[in-house]
Amino acid sequence: MDSKELDTNKTDRIVSALKGLLGAIPYGGSLAGEIFGNIIPKQRLDRFAAYIKELSSRIATLEENDLRWIEKLKHSSSNLLIYELSIKYSLETNSQILHNSFASVVFKAVEKNEKDTVINEKILRTISELTEEEIIWLIWFSEPSVLFYETEFQTRFKKILSPHSRSSGNSEDDRIHNALQDQYILNLHGKGLLYRKSVNVKNKTVSLSSGDKPPELKDFSITPYGDMIVDALYNEDFFGRIVI
Repeated sequence: MDSKELDTNKTDRIVSALKGLLGAIPYGGSLAGEIFGNIIPKQRLDRFAAYIKELSSRIATLEENDLRWIEKLKHSSSNLLIYELSIKYSLETNSQILHNSFASVVFKAVEKNEKDTVINEKILRTISELTEEEIIWLIWFSEPSVLFYETEFQTRFKKILSPHSRSSGNSEDDRIHNALQDQYILNLHGKGLLYRKSVNVKNKTVSLSSGDKPPELKDFSITPYGDMIVDALYNEDFFGRIVI
C-alpha cells in the first residue's frame, strides 16, 4: 500500500469519526436533522461534506496524533460546542476559504486549548460574517510590509489584492474592483478588525472619517482583535506564507 493510499485511508477514517460525533453533540439529533432534512438537503449535505473535508485535512497533519485529537474533541463539552457551531456556520456558505477558516478555528481550539469557549464562539461568529475577500484583506493587513517583495500569500490571491487604476478615465472593471475593495476595507473597519489611523495635514494631526474620502490602504492598520481573528483562521498550507 503506497503512501497516497495510506493518506486517503487515514482521511476517510477521520471523516467517519467526525461524522460520528454528530451523535455526541448535545441536541445532536436536531443538528443532524438540520443538515440532512433541510428543504434543499443535497446542497446542505454538500456544504457539510466540504467543511468536514477541510477539518479532516487539518487533523491529518498530526500524523500519529489524529486519534488523540478526536478523543479530545469527543470528551469535552466545550470543544463539542465549538464543533457544532462551526458546522452550523459552514452550512450557510459554499466558500472553501470560509470552510477552511472554520476548520482552523476548531482545530486550534481543540489542539491548543488556549482560549475560553466564549472567545472561540465570538471568533467563529465574526468569521461567519466576513466574505472571502474580507478575510483575504484582513490577512494582508497582518503581514509585515516589505518593499518590492511579494509573499506566497500575495501571489496566491493576486486577483483580489492587485491594485486597479483610480484615474478618471479608468474602466468599468476598475471602478467595480475599487468600489468593492473600498467596501471590504470599510466593513473590516466597522467590525473593529481594522482601525483608521490619523494623518498629518499641514502640520495638524487629524483623524480620518469614512466620509472624508475613499479609504486608502495606508490609512488603516489591523486591531488586536483583527490579529486574533487572523491567528485563529490562518492556515499556511491553504493561504500561503505571509512572511519572508
